[in-house]
Amino acid sequence: MSDYDQRIGTVFPQLTVLDLPDFTQFQLGSSNEFYPFNSFALSFTNAQTAHLKLYNLGAYFQDEFQALQNLKLTMGARIDRTGNPACQNGCFSEFKSGTFGSGALTDPFISSKGGAIVPVSNNPFPKVEPLNFQARFGFNYGIGQKTEIRGGVGMFSDLYPASFIDGVIQNFPNYFTPPVTQGIVSPTGTGNVMSNATTANSTVQSGFASGQGWGAINSALVAQNVFLSSPPAIGAYFPSEFRVPEYLEYSLQIQRQFDRATAFTITYAGNYGYNEVIVNPFINPTSGTFNPNSGAWESAGVPDIGGIGDAPPNQNYGKITAFTNNAHSNYNGLQLNLKHNGQGLTGELSYTYSHSLDVISNAGVGLAWNPGAVTNQLTPALGAGNLNYSNSDYDIRNNLTGDWVYEEPYKAKNMFLNEVVSGWVLGGKTYFRTGEPYSVETSQSANYGQLGSVLMAQTVASRKLTNLAPSNPHNCITSGNCLNSAEYVQPFSSTNPGQTTFGNLRRNSLYGPHYVNTDLSLLKNLVHTERMKFQIGASAYNIWNHANFGNPSSVIGSSTFGLIGNTLAPPTSPYGSFQSAAVTQRVMTVHGKFTF
Repeated sequence: MSDYDQRIGTVFPQLTVLDLPDFTQFQLGSSNEFYPFNSFALSFTNAQTAHLKLYNLGAYFQDEFQALQNLKLTMGARIDRTGNPACQNGCFSEFKSGTFGSGALTDPFISSKGGAIVPVSNNPFPKVEPLNFQARFGFNYGIGQKTEIRGGVGMFSDLYPASFIDGVIQNFPNYFTPPVTQGIVSPTGTGNVMSNATTANSTVQSGFASGQGWGAINSALVAQNVFLSSPPAIGAYFPSEFRVPEYLEYSLQIQRQFDRATAFTITYAGNYGYNEVIVNPFINPTSGTFNPNSGAWESAGVPDIGGIGDAPPNQNYGKITAFTNNAHSNYNGLQLNLKHNGQGLTGELSYTYSHSLDVISNAGVGLAWNPGAVTNQLTPALGAGNLNYSNSDYDIRNNLTGDWVYEEPYKAKNMFLNEVVSGWVLGGKTYFRTGEPYSVETSQSANYGQLGSVLMAQTVASRKLTNLAPSNPHNCITSGNCLNSAEYVQPFSSTNPGQTTFGNLRRNSLYGPHYVNTDLSLLKNLVHTERMKFQIGASAYNIWNHANFGNPSSVIGSSTFGLIGNTLAPPTSPYGSFQSAAVTQRVMTVHGKFTF
């Protein structure tokens, strides 16, 4: 169960200089001269509580068949049913599915009057797949006593994040926040801001229910000194049947046992994902802005991006965010692995070369892989040459890891000598990988509130792109010339015409600094009996004190463009992971452990 309650807050996004009468009267401006710099915000929701029901049912079948003495076959299948989430009290405000069309400010919103919004709906998706069938096959073939060949291919599905449906609950008119710019800043009294906000919400709700469009509703709001910079936005729109992401996965492995203690394995693994989810903010795009005083869309005084114009296709709405299954991904990787377990030494050395491509990583929702991750569709269409399909956020081309522990196996006959030379344990971990990919964006995106949150860079013709991050990251800290701003079109300003396209540089086109880290531990068992053990030791994290830097700032127009301003958290530390600069330097600890 999720609760959506009313929230109260006063918003002062910019400093406003007020004269003495403003303070003595404790009121907001009597006209829109202060909007949106001085306003009171009160959010209203029609469904105070959301009683949600989600379910997934699955059945799995598997059978093994010994075809030959040295050949085993495995066949399996899984069937899943992922239901359409349900709200028992009709808390979803659904924007009807189908082809999105043009519209005018006079068109009704509500579906009962011919509009596109069903304000009380039990389900967020227009339709879901009835069943999801996934077939799988694997084999294991032995050659002699020391060689095994394994492989398999199969279909796998993934559940979408349940957070998707939050946007449907908060769609207009179920969730509405009028910015009140006039009234006494008090919860009570004649003309107070809370009552003015309540009146504004009543105006919107009654206009919606009676079949009005935004033109009529906006005129009524302006008369109440409520000025909205855009018609209502739709935060979650599902154009058609919503499907679960699916993946075709395949692998082949050869393992060779050299002796009882040592084995070598070579593995190829790959997958192709489809029906993956992506957020599309270009359903109703515009480079313009809505003027509440004139009640019309007009130029925002900025370049028209991609020729989409100053007015959106459907002028009755602002930004409409669609969730579609138009994304796909592809991964291929080759891993070499050497393992040893004998003569007191247990260790593993592994090297992986791989390439991961996708349209969007992790559907663009939840916790991003890195701070600069792109989270939505970058162009109105995802056809050939689109800017989304590129290196994944976590595309690590080369990755070398080593993990080993050596425990002194020998015992001396002399008791005193045995206490000195035996019982030592030495262990270590080492990591080396190439850098993570990152995108170059332009700060010009801040001028377009009706588009996506990211506008990719437009490169200058016939210029080879500079990227010193992989080869000389220290230079990106001291002088900040990791990137060359002259190689990109500069953002729009009073002296610069700016960018007029969605960009031509794909996401994640450049790579950041390499990562290197080694940890060592030395332990000594002082007492080791059947009932108790006492051990002392020391550990050194990042023993070479190697600085691992993050990706450079890559937003054109930013004062930090090309600069590296952060270090990466190590995978291990005495303080846990994700501690970043707190533990990136060499850290040494001494400890004792008593086990009984």
